[in-house]
Amino acid sequence: MWTQRYEKNSATIEQAIEAFRDAYLYTGDAKYARAGIVLLDRIADFYPTYNTMENLDHGFMAAFAGTKALGNIVGHTWEGFLVNTYMEAYDAFFDAYDDPWVVDYLSKRAIELNNTEINDKTTPEKIRQNFELNVMDRVLDDVKRGTIQGNFGLYHTPLAYAAVIYDTYPRTAELLEFLMQRGTADSDKGCTGGNITRKLVDVVEREAITLESSAGYNTLMPNSLLTVAKILSVYEENTNPDTNLYKNPKFIKALKVIIPYITVTGSANISDSSGTGAFGFSTPTDLGLAGWEATKQPIFAQLLYFGVKGNLENIRGDIFTKDPEGVQDEIREVIEKYGEYD
Repeated sequence: MWTQRYEKNSATIEQAIEAFRDAYLYTGDAKYARAGIVLLDRIADFYPTYNTMENLDHGFMAAFAGTKALGNIVGHTWEGFLVNTYMEAYDAFFDAYDDPWVVDYLSKRAIELNNTEINDKTTPEKIRQNFELNVMDRVLDDVKRGTIQGNFGLYHTPLAYAAVIYDTYPRTAELLEFLMQRGTADSDKGCTGGNITRKLVDVVEREAITLESSAGYNTLMPNSLLTVAKILSVYEENTNPDTNLYKNPKFIKALKVIIPYITVTGSANISDSSGTGAFGFSTPTDLGLAGWEATKQPIFAQLLYFGVKGNLENIRGDIFTKDPEGVQDEIREVIEKYGEYD
């Protein structure tokens, strides 16, 4: 019901929020924002008191590591995915909170549920505050206590989202500082710092391999940090140069993580990536595309071309890119000049 990781069509709430968010962004139709805000506001009402531990005896799938069942709605490994979805939607709906319909509906519902004393919904500001205090403002403390954790990179994305979407100092500065500061993360003891710079220096090897053994799992760290890089690169108020991961050579190296696994015909899916002993292509186009856009290094264009076997039809920017298919011509130019990946 809450989050989809393995069971098909199992994430009714998460999928609904994503659908309302995208529909509103693509159409601007208020009905999608209204439905999304109502859902987000209700989640914010009870989010601080929800506890994964209470649901473990009911066959509830909750991914967590260590000896403690940490997490709010799901286990701490997946909690960050959920919170990211909520914060992305909140940011998309932000201006729509001023819609008189939203205030009228939610304030009436609060009265019906006798919930006005502890949760006043009579103004857009108070409704926004309900989400900010009960969901977004908890992110830093949840990461510190280990309620949000998981593989390296998974708990960094919520910190970056919260910092940029909150956009309120000193809280934003505190989030960004924690994101980059040295520290450790333990499944039971929590996290003392995001440790991004130190981790990139110590962990990313010359061959671009990171913390894992398999091709698929080795992309977790650069993929998650890629989201962080994108978030921080568009935040104009950010003046800390250390948070610009696109200027960090070790981060750019990590985007090439698939190279050590490539053979003549594909890549080896060792460990629990894909099926055991399976063989085929496992080239993450999102990492290659990000590397190309950030650096214009020919190797990234060659990796993209190799990964799709020369069929560039699906290599493009997103819907907000001015010329989403322009990258295809850029890649072809690289191949003509430097040849294919060898």
